[in-house]
Amino acid sequence: TGDKVKVEGNVTCEGGIITRESGFLHAGKEVRARFIENSTVKAGGAVRVERAILNSRVYANESIEAYSPRSFVIGGVLLARCGLCVRHLGNDAGARSLVQLGADWRDLELYLETSARQRLLRDEAQKVDLEIQRVLKPHGGKSEALPPAQKPAYRALLVRKNELVKEFRLLREETQRLLARIEDVGGAELQVLGYVFPDNTVRFGTAKHVTTGNLQNVRLTYDRESREVRVSPGKSVR
Repeated sequence: TGDKVKVEGNVTCEGGIITRESGFLHAGKEVRARFIENSTVKAGGAVRVERAILNSRVYANESIEAYSPRSFVIGGVLLARCGLCVRHLGNDAGARSLVQLGADWRDLELYLETSARQRLLRDEAQKVDLEIQRVLKPHGGKSEALPPAQKPAYRALLVRKNELVKEFRLLREETQRLLARIEDVGGAELQVLGYVFPDNTVRFGTAKHVTTGNLQNVRLTYDRESREVRVSPGKSVR
């Protein structure tokens, strides 16, 4: 536990995976395990679990599967580009999961990073603006009225503001490109063969659905025309 493991190919664990918060498992291809508990697991391929996924962050660039008769998923965050197929999602105790479908988890992580950076840049630009106003206020808001000794500092503030604005615009363009890829969910779907318990959040791109009631054998997909998550009877899978 607590180990940090990166593997270029497949990973097969005869037992389970427990990395705790300080550790992780990154696989370039497929991950197979009996269970995943309190762990961070990222796979370039599929993640296939025999029994349980418990309170874990599991990211797959293909599908996540945990649909054997005794398997279940409780808590945590699951990101799967191609889809998710599980036996049970949630439990009676109110454990909640976040399921994100259709996106490459690397795009999603980069989108969150660039969005956070944009917010920081916006805040810093506002602070620079306030400093510029503070410098100009005693001189009627006119830069030409500044004493020669204050002009270098004023010009430095203008340069910094222009740098922030330029970086913000570039990040905004990158964020928009990433969002377009995240919104293109393809044919991803969530299939639950057993029960879906209340208060689990399912996202396709930015479209969100929160489960209510105890649903059984259901399939959740994204309707491109309405931009809504659709719930329909599930398929039969052995």
